[in-house]
Amino acid sequence: MPWARLRALVEPVYAGLASRRVRPLELDRMLRIYFLQRWFRLTDAAAHEAIHDSTAMQAFVLVAPGAAFAPDEASIGRFRRVLKDCGLAKMVALAADRHLRSLGYTIAPGAIVDARLVADSNAHAQTPFARIVDTAGVAAG
Repeated sequence: MPWARLRALVEPVYAGLASRRVRPLELDRMLRIYFLQRWFRLTDAAAHEAIHDSTAMQAFVLVAPGAAFAPDEASIGRFRRVLKDCGLAKMVALAADRHLRSLGYTIAPGAIVDARLVADSNAHAQTPFARIVDTAGVAAG
């Protein structure tokens, strides 16, 4: 992703609202979280939770495992609303989509799905707690 270009689109508005100089790493994290929300259809709360629960999401968002910094739900929501209210959400999304298409990629938004148990045709899967019978015929397991 062209993070520097995306940051350049957002920084003037985001820094102006905060009335301070925004650190590039902070803005990069918020942009990455915004894309996680778009790609995985995450709410603000779900994005916050996913960052805490997934080392892959932490790595993408540039948060070291176990690090103290991870934006809270309210900060994620404020950033998303700033992008939307200032008309930057579409611009950022289009710039990212254009970049990915130039590389021959496209992202189809999806959802993070919980794991589920699926029936296995293996005989061992049918009796996972098989009882072991000792020589006297008494169940041992």
